Amino acid sequence: MILSALCKAAGLAYPRGAEQITVRSVCSDTAKLEKGDLFVCLRGTRADGHAFLDQACVRGACAAVVAQDFSGEIPDGLPVVRAASTRAAIAHLMDAFCGNPSQKMKFVGVTGTNGKTSVSWMLYELLREAQIPCALIGTVKCEGPKGEITCKEQGTANMTTPDPEVLYPMLARLAEMGTQTVVMEVTSHALAMERCAPIRFDLGIFTNVTRDHLDFHGSMENYFAAKKSLLLQCERALINADDAMLASLRTNSPCRLYTCSTRTPAADFFAEQIRMSFSGISYKLVSANACLRAECSMTGQFAAVNSLQCASAALLLGVKAQKIKDGMQLMPPVPGRMERLRLCTDPGFSVWIDYAHTPDALENLLRAMHRLKLRSQRIVLVFGCGGDRDKGKRALMGQIASRMADYCVITSDNCRTEPPADIIADILKGVDRRAHYRVIQDRRSAIRHVIAHARQGDLILLAGKGHETYEIHQNTRLAFDERAIVREAMAEYWKSADTDTEQGE
Repeated sequence: MILSALCKAAGLAYPRGAEQITVRSVCSDTAKLEKGDLFVCLRGTRADGHAFLDQACVRGACAAVVAQDFSGEIPDGLPVVRAASTRAAIAHLMDAFCGNPSQKMKFVGVTGTNGKTSVSWMLYELLREAQIPCALIGTVKCEGPKGEITCKEQGTANMTTPDPEVLYPMLARLAEMGTQTVVMEVTSHALAMERCAPIRFDLGIFTNVTRDHLDFHGSMENYFAAKKSLLLQCERALINADDAMLASLRTNSPCRLYTCSTRTPAADFFAEQIRMSFSGISYKLVSANACLRAECSMTGQFAAVNSLQCASAALLLGVKAQKIKDGMQLMPPVPGRMERLRLCTDPGFSVWIDYAHTPDALENLLRAMHRLKLRSQRIVLVFGCGGDRDKGKRALMGQIASRMADYCVITSDNCRTEPPADIIADILKGVDRRAHYRVIQDRRSAIRHVIAHARQGDLILLAGKGHETYEIHQNTRLAFDERAIVREAMAEYWKSADTDTEQGE
């Protein structure tokens, strides 16, 4: 593509001679840059792309995009495009380079601290069941009308809100597949880094806002500001009115705002007569234009809110009430979201996996279990906290776990470059020392421990990993599938039970 045409399509002023420059691709990483690429300088938390201009020139960059305020030296002979925000620039450039897929489909963006994956997964499944050619871009998977989407660099593309160099080629492939609606998770990082700058969302869905990612944003004010900036890119928005922070969005919204609630009948979409059991939830959804009985296999108060947002969004997108009712009944569970594992033979206790890795998510998970369990049942919790992330939430999670679980095992969870013992020490600062808890640093051993010592009726919760099948240690992803570990532990459990029976005989 010719540089002048590319810049014009991306809304950027181009230098003299750009009409004679051919762009092979757009790149922000000099390690991947090839001759003829347009190099975009991005300022990150660890490095500044402007420091690599010389290297980009040596590797054959045809031109470079630099920040408007950059005053450093430019390599001789390297054409330069200046941009107010190079992050917004690379998103617009990639969109233009890929044929502007952002203009060829309808977009639904889902943001929030917790619930993004559940709401986007459920809405995608609902639209698919309604025979709408749709796609999902999110944490668990990226999928279009013709199956799962992959990319060269990352294999299966399941990165939440991918970088522009991955996202826009993916959107181009989805447009080629005939996709009409794209449902995508939009993280606070993605919003702060303007990855979705060219996209105009037909509908934005806001799930909730609680503490998370303060290591990146610095404060709750900055975090919330990043979240609500999505409103500026939306035609319409649907907010969870039960969330205190989101309720503040009702005033001075730049787009048409709709509310949903499990508490306030005056909301645009209201769930009443809510019933919950371990097998699922049901409720009556009431709005000005529709009334339906919704049932799905997920459970817990947060599942009621998430499924309500999903059904409400589907109504706003024009799906008929009967289609929504039928689709919710057929909807498969969201992987790793209060997922009950199937144990070949009933041992008298149950094992659940959930992605809860923030204080709010952990408290909601435990509250849901308390609401469903019998008085005689114990809640046994295995959890840890991630390394190189917000340290302030660790003690909070320790306090919640020791207060709400009958027995908890504190362990590792993606320690990254931090020593696991240091992370656990931070968690222990919030633990009630009168509570029943134990520290087992190795997560595999922790899971084997709770299963080996399980009692009749126990509800064993493995929190933090959810859909993940890996453990991050240093900068390496190691295979770690909790479902497989549970199967191994259950085999040992039954072997031990058989041995005890033989000895008893």
